[in-house]
Amino acid sequence: MARYIVKVQPRPTDRVYIKFSDSQEKQYLIQGDTTIELSETPKEITVRQERTWRRIFRSWRCMYVTITSLDSEKELYFPVFRGIDSAGLTIKEDSAKLPHDDTSEERKESLSKNRKFQETIHQHEK
Repeated sequence: MARYIVKVQPRPTDRVYIKFSDSQEKQYLIQGDTTIELSETPKEITVRQERTWRRIFRSWRCMYVTITSLDSEKELYFPVFRGIDSAGLTIKEDSAKLPHDDTSEERKESLSKNRKFQETIHQHEK
């Protein structure tokens, strides 16, 4: 089994749990730099925030999760750039992109969808 250090940025205000594959039921509580042991290198993770009764309607915006192998010092990068809630969000390694990283075709398609959505909303407001 290999050992990994898991870091979540920015540091969460509530308890954050990470599950490392769909087949694995165990979730790890991440507090600061957490060291865990895994049988294989993670390809995807599920990030979930535990809610307190005071913050039940708030989500926490996670920027990214890094997992560093203590054996090989290889770092895996899981970009999130979204709000995390109690339902959880599954992220594959290097899967999320910021708009400026899109190809021009992907960006045109995204802008077209947003424009159609805005037009639909505007028509219903009349």
